[in-house]
Amino acid sequence: MTDEKVSARWGRPGWDEEFTQIPNKAFRYYTEAGLSRTEFLVVLHLASYKYESPGAQCKPAISTVAREMGLSARHVRRVLDELESRELLTKTHRDGDTNLYEFGGFCDAVDALVGGRTLKTPDVDDPGHGRPGCEDVGIRGDGTPVSNEEEKENNSSVKSREEQIWLAALGELQLQITKATFYTWVKDTQLVSCQDDVFIIKVPNEHSRDWLESRLLTTIRRTLIGIVGHLVEVKLVVEF
Repeated sequence: MTDEKVSARWGRPGWDEEFTQIPNKAFRYYTEAGLSRTEFLVVLHLASYKYESPGAQCKPAISTVAREMGLSARHVRRVLDELESRELLTKTHRDGDTNLYEFGGFCDAVDALVGGRTLKTPDVDDPGHGRPGCEDVGIRGDGTPVSNEEEKENNSSVKSREEQIWLAALGELQLQITKATFYTWVKDTQLVSCQDDVFIIKVPNEHSRDWLESRLLTTIRRTLIGIVGHLVEVKLVVEF
């Protein structure tokens, strides 16, 4: 990070007064770390309280975070519970006071993905802008090169951009629908392919396909559009 002031970077006088420093790798790897867009936004809002002053603890009220994000308190609570269940966030309950939050699990997940390699510095014209799926520099943090065998192993563990989008969509859907609906009808779906902005999704049987087409297809499509930022179509196919 340079000494450039926040106000200079954003072109807004007065923006140096309060800001939160977030490492770029958190933005570039949160999807692959298993966070949905909503989950990551919750983490960012919590982080703004943790670092609002030196030594500050992260202890905002759920109602405060919900109001800032335009969500219900119930929705935010579900997100926090889900992050805690996946050990991406830890919560310390305090009687008569708000909870304390720490993000060590999320940080560990991102660091594990980055591994010993340095991140590629994204070009301005690079549409991937350094997100998962973009090529990383084959150099470890200590400056030694990564062998071809190691690079192949690393690449094989990185999901395609389309797979990452579908995983993010599943995370969003889990927050939008009831737990019973998600685990009964959505959890076992799989991305087959994505061509010409058409997501081909595999479902276990014809009954599942018919149920999803009549009740959730519009929600699935809307969720994917929200993630990719443009119109897409969804086609459900039966697993053979």
